[in-house]
Amino acid sequence: VMEFTRDEIVTACKECPMDSVSEAGSVDMSSCECRAGYGFVDGDCEPCPQGSFKNSTGNVQCTACAAGFHTVAVGSTAASDCLLCDHDRYVDAGVCVVCPAVT
Repeated sequence: VMEFTRDEIVTACKECPMDSVSEAGSVDMSSCECRAGYGFVDGDCEPCPQGSFKNSTGNVQCTACAAGFHTVAVGSTAASDCLLCDHDRYVDAGVCVVCPAVT
């Protein structure tokens, strides 16, 4: 577990907030960064939503998949997780949706 401490006299290490890590020996909460698959949103680490990914540690937002591509789950960690929708579907909010019937 990667941890940090702020105390001048170290009595115990403290863990980073959920879904974040820091390098060994870090001394400040600001050293904690979101894990791969988690984007930095309003000061918290949130799983990348469907249709996006984040492949490295850092306090940045997730990257959207290319147009027409989606992910099957939240928290994707690689661009290769972005898949092309089947021919009878389109992407809406990162999810493949069946094309409606034409009347």
